[in-house]
Amino acid sequence: MSGPRRPPQARDRLLGALLRTLRRQHTTMNLMDAAHAAQISSATLSRTENGRRHIEIEDVAVLLTLYGVPAAQRSELINEVRADIHHFGQWVRPFTGMSPDTALSSLETSAAAVTSWSTIAIPSLLHTQGYGIAAMIADGHPPDEAEDHWAARNDRQNALGSTDYTAYIHETALHTPHGGVAVLGEQLRHLAEAANRGVGVRVVRATDAVGLSGHSWTLLAFPDDPPVAHIRLHRSSVFLHGPESETYHRHTTRLRHVALSTADTGTYIRQVRARLGGDRRSLIALRQA
Repeated sequence: MSGPRRPPQARDRLLGALLRTLRRQHTTMNLMDAAHAAQISSATLSRTENGRRHIEIEDVAVLLTLYGVPAAQRSELINEVRADIHHFGQWVRPFTGMSPDTALSSLETSAAAVTSWSTIAIPSLLHTQGYGIAAMIADGHPPDEAEDHWAARNDRQNALGSTDYTAYIHETALHTPHGGVAVLGEQLRHLAEAANRGVGVRVVRATDAVGLSGHSWTLLAFPDDPPVAHIRLHRSSVFLHGPESETYHRHTTRLRHVALSTADTGTYIRQVRARLGGDRRSLIALRQA
């Protein structure tokens, strides 16, 4: 694992996170043990797992063999890296063996700031368990699979305490009752209280024509690297870097100008929740808002 290297790319963050996950899944080795066995420094392996160095095919082959990854999976992963190694464009896919939430979590934990735009559902970093599982089932996941994904999603939420996070939410998402009215009510309560936990939540009213793309997305900003945009598809995810991610950076500027303030957002969410409970006075206030 030596010689001249390209600068690290967004794909190296994803691949490094996968290598860390495979080390933990297939071995009992800590980082120092694995580095010693691979005959490299622990600092080098740490930079590899954190995507702070460009990862070559040889790196992947050595570590997968060391970790005892089955031959079929090892071959598939190496082929994916070989195909991806020549593409430094905008598209970066999660590798085999990495769930979309695992890939995204690896970036969220190292990001200086995370911004999300959600159109028809509450963003996953702010889900309650009932709402999150119901939303995944509505998206086509079997119930047992949704339960498994919730565990990974719950782990991602732990990053909120150390990351500057702002969620911009289209008001349509506040009226979509994944899991039923009671579950939505609890989700809205959780959302309204987010500001007390240092989370930025801002609603975009339907009357504000933001002119943004119709899909939801997350933008991750890093202290020393260009931003990475994440777009969740039906059963997979796509990561964009380079010029494509800059488009989403410009979107955040526009959202900042059209969204309700944090205080007004809290008031509006409480009004919507009261409407679910049939509070006539709050219903009138909602219509006047």
